Amino acid sequence: MNLKHFSLIFFLFLSTVVFSQNKLVAEADKLYKQENYQKALPLYEKLTKSYSTNTTFMYRFGTCLIKTGNSPELAGVQFDKAAKKGLKMAYLPLAEAQMASYNFEEAIASFNNYIKSLPRKSNEAETIQKRIDLAILCQVHLRWCKGIGCNRMERRKTGDVYPKVLKCY
Repeated sequence: MNLKHFSLIFFLFLSTVVFSQNKLVAEADKLYKQENYQKALPLYEKLTKSYSTNTTFMYRFGTCLIKTGNSPELAGVQFDKAAKKGLKMAYLPLAEAQMASYNFEEAIASFNNYIKSLPRKSNEAETIQKRIDLAILCQVHLRWCKGIGCNRMERRKTGDVYPKVLKCY
């Protein structure tokens, strides 16, 4: 086989790989926009493995994990990677995932990082400050429960990712 044939075969192979990846991206984006997170989840998982520096894929993979009821810790890993690579909007879902994992101190830091990324006159900062206040209360409550020897913690869901009420036994 001469060099021309080899080059042609290599080019065709490479074109097929690129086309299939573009098709995967288009399908994942379509499902995500339709809020079909269950079907988009495995596609974004593949994409984050193939494109390890793409913050949009990390963010969307984390969102799919949260929306499908998967581990907030796994989602937090994706949001953390995206935030560290410069996607500032990832700090908010990261903080929420940390709240759901009872990592209140880390959640407070992530909420503060998100506030720093907001425009100066944003009304959203006040809402985020309320979430910080909630994280502080949850942190105090968790310390109190551990201090009296609680054996089990329960998070009561009220429609949000992070706990509104902590109850210890």
